[in-house]
Amino acid sequence: MIANSDEENKPIYSIGTLKLTNNSLILDQTEFELKNIEEVYLTYKRNKWLIALGVFTIFFGILMIYIPIGFLLVAVGSTILMIQKKYYLNLKLIVEPNFYTIDSNLYFFSIRNKKRLSRMITKINHSKSLISHDLVKVNEKDSGILNDIITTEDDHSYADLSVEIVDRIDFISVKFGSDTNIYIKNLYCKEGDCVQINEPILLIGANERFDNGEFYKKLMSPISGFISFMVDRSNYSQTSLIENEIKIFKEDIFRQRNKYPVHSALEIDEFSKIEMYKWNKLDIGRGLYFYPSNVDGADYINFGFPFKDFNLSAGSSIHFLMSNSEIINFNVINNPSKLSQSEKLCKTPIALGELELLSKHSVEKVRLRLSVEDQAIDIIIADHYDVLKKDLQFKIRSTFSDYLEFVIKLQNHRPLKDFQEVFQEDTQECYVYLMKDCANEFYKIGISNDPKYRERTLQSEKPTIELIGSRKFPTRKIAESFEKALHEAFKEKRLRGEWFELTKDEARQIEISLI
Repeated sequence: MIANSDEENKPIYSIGTLKLTNNSLILDQTEFELKNIEEVYLTYKRNKWLIALGVFTIFFGILMIYIPIGFLLVAVGSTILMIQKKYYLNLKLIVEPNFYTIDSNLYFFSIRNKKRLSRMITKINHSKSLISHDLVKVNEKDSGILNDIITTEDDHSYADLSVEIVDRIDFISVKFGSDTNIYIKNLYCKEGDCVQINEPILLIGANERFDNGEFYKKLMSPISGFISFMVDRSNYSQTSLIENEIKIFKEDIFRQRNKYPVHSALEIDEFSKIEMYKWNKLDIGRGLYFYPSNVDGADYINFGFPFKDFNLSAGSSIHFLMSNSEIINFNVINNPSKLSQSEKLCKTPIALGELELLSKHSVEKVRLRLSVEDQAIDIIIADHYDVLKKDLQFKIRSTFSDYLEFVIKLQNHRPLKDFQEVFQEDTQECYVYLMKDCANEFYKIGISNDPKYRERTLQSEKPTIELIGSRKFPTRKIAESFEKALHEAFKEKRLRGEWFELTKDEARQIEISLI
């Protein structure tokens, strides 16, 4: 039902075949209920040929400006440029679900009706309590970008805002750009907040003061979800977004994965050819950060810190209190290395069980126990200047989860079963072994406390690997020295890490040395 009486269908505003009643908008013979119209606005399309003709005519008029025909050509060219625009009335219709819309721009009007159309649009939008001033959206052809023009009814001053809404699989993207007249007056929500459909996200204002006062426009959320954006805090007088884009994610986990991807990098020592994989730094506050790394198959956790604030040294310890109430203890074995004038880095082995714990549970608190001052410093995982607590905990879990998923595929991975092994290494027996990949005839020279167990772990990834021989040494330190000597002897045959491209005679020589 469009209307219930002739009185309700009586036009209160009309331009040709366009009629506005109390309840509906009639275009030719098509009638739309106002309650089903989200917004009405104008667009225009430029005629490129008329623009070229107008510019060409004005150019020749300027060349002949000293004779009467020159003035005439300039006037004709200016008139052509004025009439080359074609204006279209657009309806943004509400469909199900109600946050999706359909645009219709099939209704053409001449330029002389532009002012009257703008006033009608104002009446419609005012009646729907959408905005408190004229809002005309200019749709550039094929761009998919909506340009909001904030203006007075007299159309004297304006400021442009281009908005693009894109529906992705996991989120809705709202991108916007503007000239210097537009700024963000207020943010109604913060990163990670759950917003509802049609809930205000931010308030956009115009720097210029118009005849009727300073104008603002609220940007509403097109869906219910979790909001994500990057705020520029360099200018404290005005708020702005670094990327001029707001994303509303359907699930919070999608937002976190999008904003905090995990990164890793490979570094190879030019002399020893040892491979080191490093993951992104995890900053937990007060300049303290940590990250996992894998050096020549061994797992480590690295701690970076400002040494003026935290005097960590050999004998110090770092403790993680986890969300499941378990505590992970890390002992600083060697004195930290200096990275810069203010920063040091210490590296300590990390056991497989501790890696799994960090990948599944959240860190709640970190305690630094300094050996020199015999002092304990607590750092509570909380909302920080640029990251929420829940997001920081997600970053830690996802980083260690990604690390585990990667290193388990390394053929030379040597997981530490227990942190106490670090202190038992000098007294435990250790083996130097030689393994062969039958698929490509490459050989691996490495060390392990249990070569048979190491063979099985490698075969789980690549069944073509087999143990050729091994030799037991009384301590790991001696085993490492023998392994290092073999690596040095065949360094020209090294492929990567512990893998070498040996001849059968060279492999036989190593096998004999391991008897």
